[in-house]
Amino acid sequence: MKKFISIMIALLMVTALTFPVAAAPNNVNHTITITNTDSSVKHTYEAYRVFEGNLDTTEEILTNINWSNGVDGAALLADLTANLTDFASCTSASDVANVLVDYIDDNNSTAIDTFAAVVGNHLATVAGTSTENASPYTIAVQGDGYYFIKDKNDSVTEEGEAYSKYMLNVVRDVTIEAKDEHLVPEKKIVENGNEVSTNVASIGDEITFKITIDVPKMDGYKAYTFTMNDTLSKGLKFEEIKSVTVASENLVENGTNGYTLTTTENADGTTSLTIDFKNFIRYKRYSATDSKVVVTYTATLDTDAFVGVEGNPNTVDFTYSNNPSSTGEGDGGDTGITPESETITYTTGLNLIKVDGSDRSKLLQGAKFKIEGDGLNTVITTGTKFEKAPYTAGENETVDADTYYLLADGTYSKTRPASYTGDTYVLVHFTKYTTKSTGVVYDGTTGPDGRTNFIGLTAGTYTLTELEEPDGYNLLTEPIEFEITWDETNGFAVAVGDQSGVTYDGTTGTFRITVENNKGSVLPHTGGIGTTIFMFIGAFLVLGAAVILVSVIVTRKRERF
Repeated sequence: MKKFISIMIALLMVTALTFPVAAAPNNVNHTITITNTDSSVKHTYEAYRVFEGNLDTTEEILTNINWSNGVDGAALLADLTANLTDFASCTSASDVANVLVDYIDDNNSTAIDTFAAVVGNHLATVAGTSTENASPYTIAVQGDGYYFIKDKNDSVTEEGEAYSKYMLNVVRDVTIEAKDEHLVPEKKIVENGNEVSTNVASIGDEITFKITIDVPKMDGYKAYTFTMNDTLSKGLKFEEIKSVTVASENLVENGTNGYTLTTTENADGTTSLTIDFKNFIRYKRYSATDSKVVVTYTATLDTDAFVGVEGNPNTVDFTYSNNPSSTGEGDGGDTGITPESETITYTTGLNLIKVDGSDRSKLLQGAKFKIEGDGLNTVITTGTKFEKAPYTAGENETVDADTYYLLADGTYSKTRPASYTGDTYVLVHFTKYTTKSTGVVYDGTTGPDGRTNFIGLTAGTYTLTELEEPDGYNLLTEPIEFEITWDETNGFAVAVGDQSGVTYDGTTGTFRITVENNKGSVLPHTGGIGTTIFMFIGAFLVLGAAVILVSVIVTRKRERF
């Protein structure tokens, strides 16, 4: 700005000159160098000569000012008059230059911005274009004059980038600074006082999200569009907005200068969360203070959560005005989209398989387990069972189309046995949701596939206890204890030194344990040799008791005599 003011003051000197000065040739070559406040933003700049004249390199002033070739001076003057009354009496390019000097003297940046926007509508021939891929940019031009520098139309295409504010300069070899930015939001999960990009949770846990972005630079804008676009994956249920702040100001939903909130349940199960900031241009005063826009809200990891390595992502980006020359009163003009920022919440599960201790290929049904731990909230238990046909599926149940037959050994087969006269059965897949409450028991029973699954676990220490054993097998005498760990670098794992037999499957992102049961001692059938043995043992015990009794009586009689 100091360089800009210096140049404009030099321009003011033109009006005081009543004598000719040494004039540089009008076709002298010059280089315009443009630096950016944000070197990550890529630009293609164009220069247009608005005024032409002669540059006195000694005094650094422009004399003999006229409209440049290709500029319709009359149309430009008419447009300036319609937008800025200060130009009403101007009849020449030199007159226009004098008004600009007055703007500089009064530090009237708003009027200067308006002037630049009007001139931007009357540009003709490109005098030079930058070719660099990063700042600093250079433009080679020929001829003394007053140049207008702007981004090439449709050249700012990357996410988060904005067009630079129009620049005006009297040209010698000069360096000017563009005012632009690269808007990038940052989304975090707030957990135990820390802000993280990924976390783990049990189904049913509430998660706090925090979105932060710089207050955009709004120099040159008359209005500004600013909208937050957040997408929660299918496994995240939006709860409520906790706070919305711009710098030190707390915004109120539906307030005059607050924000509006829109939530949309999409067909794919995701939720779109939109916050539209009202009259955002009013926060222009915070643009140069490194202030932030901060949005905090909560969501719950629900029963639709994805279990495993994919996790449950949550993304955010912002729609924002990105071209100061395109805005009008109440109109945010051209807009861009920032890059996305993402968080991911993970949850896991335990797949339990019950087998015969002497024949691990034999799967056992009917074993009932409960799981306890410090990381449980809502647990989903899945499994299968056979039900007598016909059977109507209940809530959270599906029924296979196949018909099954109960065989003599207690197993089921899709093949009908010869002379079968028993009932038919169907295989039912069921899901049970258990939420933490007083006296809650998270349990599951193995089905005909020997499996039961506990879904919705987070990092923590857990205990598996067998409540009921399969028919003919012994109940486990001790519970099984295991520990799940998690960190951002390595993800889920079984704790070092854990001897429970639990293993982690990195492909599915879930845990697995195979539990053995051994058969118990089986009593002989009624009517067999076992009955005779018991009768013999009983008679032997009775006879022994009689012998002992007689011996005691005889002994006491001898003692008396």
